[in-house]
Amino acid sequence: MKKFSMLYLISFVPYILALFALPYMTARLWADAIGLCFIFSCCYQLLYIVYLRKKEAVTLGRSIGRYFLYLSFTAITTVAIWFADNFFNGYTPTTWIGGYPTGDTVYGFQAILQDNMMLFFSAILLSISLIYHIAYFSISRFIKNKSES
Repeated sequence: MKKFSMLYLISFVPYILALFALPYMTARLWADAIGLCFIFSCCYQLLYIVYLRKKEAVTLGRSIGRYFLYLSFTAITTVAIWFADNFFNGYTPTTWIGGYPTGDTVYGFQAILQDNMMLFFSAILLSISLIYHIAYFSISRFIKNKSES
């Protein structure tokens, strides 16, 4: 992997950090720093798609495809972090409005299974990511085989 492509891949890490720091934006210095890092990452990604990809002989379609591939890896990582958080820190059922606890905190796999909202969104994210990964790698292999012929 070349220099600009490696930086492009690394620039997706602030997405994960920003998702978890989002509730604290403009309230804590570290959250604002993560937000600034996120903005710089988005700017670099746009710069890569528009200009830097040409220096590494990457087509526009491939750079956009990589963007969504890396974005789906970011979604998978975020879901894994959510699962680990519920597994180790527990899950407390709460009311829809106000967030008042309605039951005891549960831990482990029981916490993961009881958090219905997380399961719903993670199932959607994982399904979309899986479909995209299969499509991306299938198309990449097809293009590679076609160019070798």
